[in-house]
Order: sequence, then C-alpha cells, then structure tokens
Amino acid sequence: MGRWRETLRTPVGRLARGRVEAEQALPFWRSIPRGCLGFWRGATWRRLRHTPLWDLARGRVSGALDWRGRIDSSDLPEPVRGLIHDLCRRTRLWRKERAAVAGELIAHFHDGLESGDTADQLIERFGDVKAAAKLIRRAKRRCRPIGWQIRHRLRQGIAVLVVVYVLAALWLATGKPEPSVDYLAKLNASVDAIPEEDRAWPILREAMIEYQTWNPEVFNAPMDVGILPKWWTDVAFDDPEAGQLAENLEAYQGYFAELRRAAQKPHMGVRRVTAAEPDPRDFLALYGPDDNTGPKRWAHVEDDPSIAGLLSRSLSTVMFPALGSTRRDTRMLSADIQAAVYRGDAERALDDIDTQLGLARLTAQGPFLVEQLVALSSMGTSFYNVAAILERRPDFFDDDQLQRLAHTLAAVDVNPIDLTGERYIAYDMFQRMYDPDTGRMTRDGINFFDSLTNNPYDEEIDRRRWYREQLSTIGLPIAAAVVADYDDMVREYERLFGILDRSPRRLYPQGELPPLRRELDSRADDTLYGMRYFPLLIQLPALHAASRTELLVGSVRDALLLAIALELYRRDHGGHPDEPAELVPRYLPALPMDLTDLDADGNPLSPLRVAYRDGSPVIYGLGWDGVDNGGTPPDHHVWPTPRSTEAGGDWVLFPEPRSDSS
Repeated sequence: MGRWRETLRTPVGRLARGRVEAEQALPFWRSIPRGCLGFWRGATWRRLRHTPLWDLARGRVSGALDWRGRIDSSDLPEPVRGLIHDLCRRTRLWRKERAAVAGELIAHFHDGLESGDTADQLIERFGDVKAAAKLIRRAKRRCRPIGWQIRHRLRQGIAVLVVVYVLAALWLATGKPEPSVDYLAKLNASVDAIPEEDRAWPILREAMIEYQTWNPEVFNAPMDVGILPKWWTDVAFDDPEAGQLAENLEAYQGYFAELRRAAQKPHMGVRRVTAAEPDPRDFLALYGPDDNTGPKRWAHVEDDPSIAGLLSRSLSTVMFPALGSTRRDTRMLSADIQAAVYRGDAERALDDIDTQLGLARLTAQGPFLVEQLVALSSMGTSFYNVAAILERRPDFFDDDQLQRLAHTLAAVDVNPIDLTGERYIAYDMFQRMYDPDTGRMTRDGINFFDSLTNNPYDEEIDRRRWYREQLSTIGLPIAAAVVADYDDMVREYERLFGILDRSPRRLYPQGELPPLRRELDSRADDTLYGMRYFPLLIQLPALHAASRTELLVGSVRDALLLAIALELYRRDHGGHPDEPAELVPRYLPALPMDLTDLDADGNPLSPLRVAYRDGSPVIYGLGWDGVDNGGTPPDHHVWPTPRSTEAGGDWVLFPEPRSDSS
C-alpha cells in the first residue's frame, strides 16, 4: 500500500501523535458512529412507530402507544406481565387506550407487590381475565368522544337494518303467485259455444293460407304495380292509375269473395291463445310454414319455469290473429272500391263497403280494447270511402243503392267500446304478481311485470336478465313497503274504473279533460302514488281516450247519413231543402246532433248544420268557439277532430276539408 493511502486510512488521533498506522479497510457504513444508527433500529425505531402524530408534530418521540413495550419494560414478574398482555389484547381497544390500561394495571400490581403479596396471590385475586377485559372495554368505550359514540350507534343501526332487510328479502322471496282464475278459459268459453257454421275466422284463416297472405312476393306484388308511391286511398277515381289499380286487383277477386262470405257471418269465432302456445293453424295463416318471421317465444324467460308459467296463460300475452288481417283487408277493399268507382261498378263498390263494415263488426266483438279500436279504425276507413264517393261522384249510386247504403251505415254499431277484456287483463295481472296468502308483491311478480313492459325479443334484456332478477330480489322489501298490497291495488283500480264508468260520453274541448284524465293528472306529481300503483298507471291512461274515438267515428257516420238524405231529397225535389229539418221523417228519423254545441251537463243542444258551396252540401258543427262560420274549417284542420277554441272555424264533417293548410 502506498504511503499516501496509509496516511488516509490512519485515524486522526494517531496522526496527531505522529504515527501512521492504517486500519484494516471496512465498509463505509461500519465507520458511521453507532449513535447515528440507533435512531433506525432498536428501541428508537420502535418508539417512533408508537408515537402519536401530535407528539411527532411537537418534535417528541414519546412512544406513548407502545403498550407492549411498556409492559415488557416493567419489573413485574413474568406471570403478571403475561396476564396484563392477555387482558390488553382481549379488550380490542385503541392503542392509546390499551397503553392507558397497561399503565393502570402495572401500577395496580406494583402496589400489590409492595404491600407484600406474591404474584400468584395477585393473579388469583384478579379473577377471570376475559370478564375483566369485557368490563374494561365497556368502560373505556363509554369514555370515548361523543362524535365516535354517534358514529358507532349509526353503524350499529345500519348493521341491524341490513340484517333485517336481508332476512325480509329472503322471506319475501319465498312468496309465489298462484293464479286461481283462468280468464283465458272464461273468454274462450263464449267462443266455444258458437257453432262452427256461424264463425267467420275459419273462412278468413283458410283464405289467408290459400292465398299466402304472409308472403309479400306472392300476395302484394300485383297490388304494388302502378300505384306507388301513392297510398291506395289517395288514388283519384278518374286518375289513369286507377285503371292500372283495377287491373292489378283482378288477381284478388277470389280472395275478396272469401272476405265477403266471412263478413256475412254473425260471429268472428276466434279462440284466444297466448304467444307462448299459438294455434298451429293460426300460426300458419299468419306466418306461413316457415316460422322464422313469426313471433319468438319469450326468449329471456323461457329457461325460468316460474316466469314462463306466469306468462303462458297471461291475458297480457294473448295473440290477436284477426287484427292484422282486418287492417290489411280493409285497406285492400278500399283499393277495390276505388277500382270499382273507376269502372262504374256500383254494386261491387257497395259489396266492398258492406264487407269492410262487416269485418269491422266482427272485429269489434272482441273483448279487448285493441280489437275495438281497430274496428273503429276500419269503420273510419270505410266512411272515408263513402264520403269520397258522395263528394266526387254524387250520382254514382242510384236511389235504391243509396237507400241500401244508408241502411248499411245506420246498422253499424259505432259504440263498440267494451272494457270487459281490460278488466280481465288487470285482474289477471294482479293475481300473477301477488302472493295470495300475504297479499304482497313477489319476486316472480316483479319479473313477470318486467317481462310485460319490456320487449321480450330484446337480446340486450336477455343478457341483463340475471342481474335484473337479482335486483328484483334485493328490492323486494322496498316493493313490499311501497307498492300497494293486493286488496289496496284492487280497491284503487275499482275506484278509478268507477270514475271512467260514470263519466258522460261526450267530446271535450282542448283544455278540458275527462274526469279520469283529470284524476290521473292530479296525481302526476305524486311520486309515491306513482310507485304505489304503478301497474294501474300503465293501463288506465289509454282507456279514457277510447270513447272519444268512437264519438268521432259516430259523428262522421251521422254526417254521411245526412249527406245521403240530402242527395235523395235533391233527386226527388230537384234541389236541396232550405232547412235540414225538412228531411225528417221521410229521409231521416231524426237529425244528428252537434257534439260540440253542449249545455252545462254535456248534452247536445243543436243538430248538425248544412251549408252549400257551389251547389254541394257542407255538413258541420259549430266547433268549440260556438260561432257559426258557415261551414268554414279552421286553419290546419285535422279531420274529423274539432280544433281548439283559439283556432276558430267550424267542425266540418262532410266533405273532408282540403285546404292548403290541411
């Protein structure tokens, strides 16, 4: 080693004495004084770890929380130290509290030893460590701050609530709906009693199968040639396209003959089945031999026997095989009427009108509101055709044909609304949602309702089904507490339905609501009511609007009867009457009433009025403003709905207004 390196490695004290003696080379940390490392190891580090933050902030390393070290450093005998260790551990207190307990016990045992007692005697007199730890823990916890006491009680309360809630959810999950009334069988009982020869549906079904109405390439292709993009009822009688339409419809005359034969039957005679168990013959008529385009089963519940069982006989999943065919056939017959007018074939047009109204009559026999609304729509379409002929071709029908048309229209029941089926649907839904023993909402009932209100063919719902079912179980106690029980739900349904039954059959001007609508709107901001009676609020709002539809359709029919009477009078007398009252009783038994001119009780005050433009009659009511404008409709007229009071103008029913703003 060089002299210079020996000098560097010689301690300073030796160099001061003139001696150069290099020490053996050691790692650099070995030359650090021991006092510098004491902070990082041993007792100092332990004191640091057990020092409260407040003491550290003041620069003190107190180790006040080291209750174990305090016990170990005491000069007590080993058995006593073990007892204190065991007791402090059992208390499960904060470290600060354990340190205080340890200090008190150390002092206690020191006093005992100084008084002459042995360690064994002190331990024996101390008693059961477990019981002592429990008492000490209770005393120390009572001395904790009030904030901690409040938080602790809150945690305890929440824990109790969670336990009670889980137990309630498990108990409620055991509830099962047990439907006891087969409403589907009740509806089918009346159908089964109809003789086969009086039923129209078998004729319609076989015609649909024979002519493959489900296949657009076979059934609709001849219909579409030459009339697109116009709609069937938009083709004018003298339009050259009406000739093309007439030629295309020749391929359908056999099908129309079957429709006319079915329309003469007294009953539709279609049995009610659910989407889960369709009639094979009906299914074939609607969707053909390949069911790929037909309705899927309830895919997201078919592997759940309980929900599938609730849905399988539910009225909410009943199929209506005649509805789609009625709408389609009504539109096709409208096209055939136009073709008949183009060719001057009045008998064919009358037969088509009779068939339209006959199919509407058969459809209206159904107990469900949707069937009756479709029937009203079909009637309205037929009335539109009659109105178009009377307006554009007043001489198309001869006197006998006009009288026959008048008798046909007068025989139509334009008040088909019967809510028996809607009541059955409600009661059937209730019995599939509630446990009959407790009257409470069930898990299966919530999932059943969820299946009804969501699209059963939605794959995303299928993927989320498991999570939705778990949520329905978790939410059962909330549902039981918030949603009305069975008896309460039925009572509220009967109360609301009673309001609907007692409501007068009348039209209401804009701004004035029917009683049921007023009642429901008054509850619109009541969130608790909406949650408590949510099944009712889904079904009921659609019911109060049904009577308005039948009144509008009935008013159009009455206006057509008046128009026919005016035309017959003109033919007999060479001109129209000065007053509509001259038509009674020879041409009309009574004048139709104006449903927009009402007294305080909602009763009509005056009949419909007649004005003449270019020698043609205009039939109208006063409208909601009560002012006679001589048959002038308001701007943006929506036929045949009367406009608001602010819109002004008359309620024109015949002919349909055709202004630039309409």
